[in-house]
Amino acid sequence: MQRVLVTLLAGHRGSEAITASDVHAVARRHSISSHAAIEILAAMGIAAEDRPGLFTGWLDARLTGLADGLAREARRWAVALHDGGPRTRPRSPHTARAYLRAARPALLAWSAHYDHLREVTRDDVLTYLADLHGHERRQAVTALRSLFTWAKKTGVIFRNPATRIKLGKSTQSGSR
Repeated sequence: MQRVLVTLLAGHRGSEAITASDVHAVARRHSISSHAAIEILAAMGIAAEDRPGLFTGWLDARLTGLADGLAREARRWAVALHDGGPRTRPRSPHTARAYLRAARPALLAWSAHYDHLREVTRDDVLTYLADLHGHERRQAVTALRSLFTWAKKTGVIFRNPATRIKLGKSTQSGSR
């Protein structure tokens, strides 16, 4: 660990930041985890995170294949779920991932015809949901409600096509 820190701090000047990718490169050469070195540099106030987060990489992979306009708004929605916003708290990373996974097939289907969420109609939503049943339908309805509610709230769309759509009956197993 000392070799990594000495290497990184040898040419360091004043309050100049040392990037996490630089720390990782030096630590890898010495077969040491970069995590502790980044923590030490952060405590000194000279660490700068420049690597993309895991969520960002996952999100990029999930948005491939979508029309540009749909992908852009789906990204903003997923990031708002994950990171929160001015008037909203961040949701669990699991929730953000689950919602995007549930909404992605609909977004892919709509990408063949539309380039923006504003073009999606209530009939499009109902047509997509018609083939889904049980838990899969409940997840899709919940995710699409979240997406379109966010889009309406942020001014991306004028009318929410997912309002008043029934979730369907919950199928619970067990004896009574």
